[in-house]
Amino acid sequence: MHYHSEAYNFHSGLTERHVYQSWPWQWLLLGRPVAFYWNGNGNCGASSCAAEILLLGTPLLWWSFLPALFALVWFGIARRDWRAMAIFTGAMASLLPWFYFAVKDGRTMFSFYLLPGLPFLILAVVYVLGAIMTPPEGMAVGAARSDRQLIGVVVAATYMVLVALCFAYFYPIFVGKTMPYDDWSVRMWLGSRWI
Repeated sequence: MHYHSEAYNFHSGLTERHVYQSWPWQWLLLGRPVAFYWNGNGNCGASSCAAEILLLGTPLLWWSFLPALFALVWFGIARRDWRAMAIFTGAMASLLPWFYFAVKDGRTMFSFYLLPGLPFLILAVVYVLGAIMTPPEGMAVGAARSDRQLIGVVVAATYMVLVALCFAYFYPIFVGKTMPYDDWSVRMWLGSRWI
């Protein structure tokens, strides 16, 4: 209990700026990830090498969280689906309190503060993918229903393949693999925001 109390007291009063700090409005956009490891040495077959472990979510997945949250609200209202609103509530409960602290006292925050809300954000994407593959209730069985389901399945499958390919592309900076500096540099899609 003493340890947790001391940790809370330290972090709740932390206002010193840090190079990897970010604000809650940046988190879903991957505005400022945290670098855990960097090494510019090593043998990678090029004149300069880089190895980094960057706390960066798979960009295509993370950048779909925001539209998925808006879609949850729409599905929750249009379909009166309590599941959509439950997922949305969980996501907001993990994100909105940080906005309060950012505005109230400007405390130092990091993108990993959103990690407890990550399951709800993943559920938001899964719910929306499921919703686009499922016709609305009351739609008659027939060609229109089958076409909508087929299109939804193709869209969802394409999205999942693109996310998997994006993950594979960024994998070296998730695990600290030594690579040529130029290969590392092209993975820094947001330039100085990620460096």
